[in-house]
Amino acid sequence: KVLVSRQGLRLADAFAAFDMNRDGSLSPAELHGGLKWLGLTINPAEIASLISVFDTDGDGTISLDEFKAALTIPGLDEDESEMPAYDPTKRFEGL
Repeated sequence: KVLVSRQGLRLADAFAAFDMNRDGSLSPAELHGGLKWLGLTINPAEIASLISVFDTDGDGTISLDEFKAALTIPGLDEDESEMPAYDPTKRFEGL
């Protein structure tokens, strides 16, 4: 979550930026691309492992709710509603 915040994004904004085909879920490739953009080097086996842990509905992708649950610590995270909304005209490149 820190890496997302450093980019000036809320979790929902990062999810939207990662969701390249706009289907409302992150495929393994989209998750990998997004994490790579954040500076994380993760191999395909690690991506598969992350998805198996956080994909609570078993569809093989990560939904917005699953993404938020994976990156939020209840009671410790600040209220993201105070952060400015994501500007889609400033989408990241390279995915």
